[in-house]
Amino acid sequence: MRRLSQTIVNLFYVPLLLITLASGVGLILPNIQGMSSSGMRTLDLTYIMAALLVVFRKRVSAVINTIKPAVVKYRWLIFAIFTIALISWQCYLVNLLSGDSIWDPGIIVRTAMGRKSWVTDYFSCNPNTFMLLAVEHWFWLIFGQPNMHTFVVMLNYVNIVLIDGGIVFLALAVKNLLWSTWGFWISLIMGTLVFGITPWVSLPYSDNWAFFLSSIGLLTFVKLLNSKRKTFTIALALVLGVIVAVSYFMKPSLVIFYIAIVIVSLVALFSRRVFVSGLMILALVISLVGGGVTATAIVAYRNHNEVVKIDNNKALPMMHFAAMGIHGSGGYNRADVFKDYRIKSPRQRSASDWKLWKQRLSAFGSKTNYEKFLVQKQMNNTNDGTFAWGGDGTFIDAFEKGNANENSIRKLYMRDGVAVRQQNGYGFVAQILWVLIILLALISAFSARLSVQLMKYTVVGFCLFLLIFEGGRSRYVIQFLPFIIVLSVQGLALIIKWFKEQAA
Repeated sequence: MRRLSQTIVNLFYVPLLLITLASGVGLILPNIQGMSSSGMRTLDLTYIMAALLVVFRKRVSAVINTIKPAVVKYRWLIFAIFTIALISWQCYLVNLLSGDSIWDPGIIVRTAMGRKSWVTDYFSCNPNTFMLLAVEHWFWLIFGQPNMHTFVVMLNYVNIVLIDGGIVFLALAVKNLLWSTWGFWISLIMGTLVFGITPWVSLPYSDNWAFFLSSIGLLTFVKLLNSKRKTFTIALALVLGVIVAVSYFMKPSLVIFYIAIVIVSLVALFSRRVFVSGLMILALVISLVGGGVTATAIVAYRNHNEVVKIDNNKALPMMHFAAMGIHGSGGYNRADVFKDYRIKSPRQRSASDWKLWKQRLSAFGSKTNYEKFLVQKQMNNTNDGTFAWGGDGTFIDAFEKGNANENSIRKLYMRDGVAVRQQNGYGFVAQILWVLIILLALISAFSARLSVQLMKYTVVGFCLFLLIFEGGRSRYVIQFLPFIIVLSVQGLALIIKWFKEQAA
């Protein structure tokens, strides 16, 4: 059963990641065209340094072997130094890049402050955004009801906690999942490079929360899986139930990981690799109860809150996003939104979206045309190493735009103080890192371990979700980035194992 499951998941996993890898490689060179003169000089210098490392690799290896004992001995001191440097850089980015967003984050921030936004009934039409609104409103009250500039900056400081906490939780999960201490350090490095040092720390939106919730959900599940103590198991089960509920209301697609858990659990059960004990059943019941109570409380607060009035009859149905996801690039379509805004009846709205989805599917004319569309959409959904930074609306219009020295750094991510896609050297460097991450994740296809299969089912689930519903840009990858990093660490482990076997 385990081998059959491995074959099934790889039938989806390998083609999906091959598409991402091929299209990701194709974005590397175009990113050079947006680089400034200083960026090109930096690239040249990096190439020269890399070439020197290759030429003098024996001497470099000798130096590494010499300092390795000291690095191991003082690893926590080195870790502390790098942590301070990382947080300092993130704080700098927060103050440098924070600004107003003329799309969803801006709507949520304004409403959290009790201001009116430019979209009426936004939260009635998109009730899944209420969780973030409630959290930001509570922060606004805790922070002393500051003005918008101060509030956004403070929310972005919260982002630092979410991103760094998510990276640490992810590393701990890898350590426990793959039983590898070096995996802890590698995942820390990967998480920091691909997300921790990026400008995403300067945008208060649900993507950073999704990254954090995915990481802490993964760690909690792994700890629960390995727990032997009854009290600890019950506590973890309760926490996991709460995390599942909060994850669903923050970003509904986050439940894909927990669906993958069910699938892999069934595989383990039929493979006779797990014994169902009374404690496991108790943990399941407690998780369901904890999640159910949390979900009930959130729904009750949403329907009777003091921040915004929610009219559930105006909620956009799932088929709205499915119809949107099958048109154009598969991303946001303003015409679809306005069409459904005008339809007052929920039943008629759903029927209209079903009809529109069928029309758009028929418009492809053949299965091959639809397959071509899906390939292109998978590329759009996953190939951008910047995660489509600057790709939605007026992404960020910075509050502060002065100071010539700061502008030289700001230009890495913005043009004239406004965040734009793949600006200067950022897109190039991010793309190189992303291609390496995906390549390593692809190699993990050779592993049939159930823990690795769980990660693959999760990634496949997210990819299929984005292919069916609204996608069209790589920003959505952030929510399942932790699982991709786990697979990348596993891929690296397989490479190291292969080299050791060849050397033996």
